[in-house]
Amino acid sequence: MIRKTVYWSIAVAFCVSFLAAGPLSSPSARAQEGTVSQTPAAKINPALPGSNTGTLLKATDGAVRIDRSHYALAPGALIEDFYGNPVPLLEYVGNAVEIPVRYWLGTGETRNQIVQMILTFSE
Repeated sequence: MIRKTVYWSIAVAFCVSFLAAGPLSSPSARAQEGTVSQTPAAKINPALPGSNTGTLLKATDGAVRIDRSHYALAPGALIEDFYGNPVPLLEYVGNAVEIPVRYWLGTGETRNQIVQMILTFSE
């Protein structure tokens, strides 16, 4: 009975590891077949109406202080530099900074939350 249980648990572990490994063909082989589609990274749309400007003074985990106002970051908020490169805002958490920004507040569920922000670093 113990031997049967051991064999059964090994078989289950093998199946789970096999399924977790995914398909047998490599991503490059699937790309040659044309079955791999890459999703482009989301980019800020500066043409959206309602942009505001200010100075980023401080960032906390999930929120920012711009001028005299505090804003939460909407889930999936886009933060880029002037050239369109993504900026990890976590680098500025807890630090007192003064970075000119252009930002957009959301509507509906993201009302009064920043949905996209462009940081302009001085040269």
